Amino acid sequence: MQGGNAVNAREGLIFFRLLPMLAGRRNVMPNSRHALAILALVVFAGCGQSKSKFCPQGMAEVASRSVAGKYVWCESADKVRAQWIEWHAGTTKPRQSCSYRNLKAEGSFTAWHPDGKPWVQGQFAGGRNVGKWKQWDALGSEVAEGDYDNGRLVAGAPVASIAGCEKMTR
Repeated sequence: MQGGNAVNAREGLIFFRLLPMLAGRRNVMPNSRHALAILALVVFAGCGQSKSKFCPQGMAEVASRSVAGKYVWCESADKVRAQWIEWHAGTTKPRQSCSYRNLKAEGSFTAWHPDGKPWVQGQFAGGRNVGKWKQWDALGSEVAEGDYDNGRLVAGAPVASIAGCEKMTR
């Protein structure tokens, strides 16, 4: 087992040992139905998701879609919402982050300079760039702005080209 899965199994074992006491029966093993139900919970809890200090509240890291030191993929329990966070090389400082709904970019996109200042911000709807996208230089001055409609640049500069969200859903 890896990281979060070992923690989930350990928590399940502790619960398994405490169950007789919780039921008011000391030193008595629960019947086989209880044991099977607890085992199922432990196995289900360890199915590739673990809590991560980087995932938004209500989401857990999916180890099979995350690469240590490069990026983390977080999903809600129902797998409808997700968040991808890519790190600046050799750090845990975010480089860019995308929100997803049903595996399509949906909601906010942000990219940061290595010092943590915003670099690019915009919105996605249905996997396409929408609305106003902005870009700032390392000093914090706005350097470009573009307006998007259904993924097409309709005015201004092509600011959204930095967003690497599409590569995560292929």
